[in-house]
Amino acid sequence: MYNSKPSSLNRVLQALKSNTAENLDPKTINEAHSFLKNGPKSFQDCLAYARNKFEKFYHHNILLLMEAYPLDHKTDDGKLFWSLPRRPPQILKFDINIPEHLEFIKSTSRLRADVFNIHIPMDIKSNAFKDYII
Repeated sequence: MYNSKPSSLNRVLQALKSNTAENLDPKTINEAHSFLKNGPKSFQDCLAYARNKFEKFYHHNILLLMEAYPLDHKTDDGKLFWSLPRRPPQILKFDINIPEHLEFIKSTSRLRADVFNIHIPMDIKSNAFKDYII
């Protein structure tokens, strides 16, 4: 999210400046194009991106994992899949009043804004920040 795609964009821009764009591989060009095309236009877009990532990482992906490996799933040798050292993850529902959930949104949106050089119009340390989260 914050390394590969921005690096691809940087390589494309550097290659264009030095007239060496023909040396770029298509994957790098496509990744840079996608990164720019899907980039945020405002800090509100960065907040929406962060909220979507929270849902993907802590709800949807875990839901898929738990569907693939339910609590009673057994390995080939007959042991429960979710036995030590494995522990089943919890599917989270976003709650703005849980500090860790809010910190994820703050950090992710700020990083996204920094990558795209977007002004952050409010103090993200204040409680007023909560009013902007979708």
